Amino acid sequence: MEATEITCPLPELPPMATYNVTSLTYMSEVTYSCRSGYVISGGDEVRTCEETGTWTGVAPTCKKVECSRPPDVVNTTWYEDKKSLRTRRVIYQCLPRYRLVSGQLWKVCGPRGNWTGQDPVCEGKLRRIIYCMRCRH
Repeated sequence: MEATEITCPLPELPPMATYNVTSLTYMSEVTYSCRSGYVISGGDEVRTCEETGTWTGVAPTCKKVECSRPPDVVNTTWYEDKKSLRTRRVIYQCLPRYRLVSGQLWKVCGPRGNWTGQDPVCEGKLRRIIYCMRCRH
């Protein structure tokens, strides 16, 4: 009697997912990941081809990354950049009479749900200097 090689069918490919599989034979593995801006939220990241010719577990689900509210930073206000179509982005502004001394005035919702970029540092009340051209000293 001839031994037959056990193989599994191509694994399912969920929306917004990719996978890496080197073989479809018994004990081979398929490893899933999600496209940028998405994370695995359920199912199995790694599945194995079983003796029965089926994959273990279930294909994962990829869900869109959501960032929580951006951090409030001292001496600034922020607003959401509505012109940014691909990613969620916020713009910081120093309060009146304060100026940016370090950091960035924008943050982007990163691929893992975190806000990227350095917090802006706004310092020093700028003083209004009134010049008098005809003043007597």
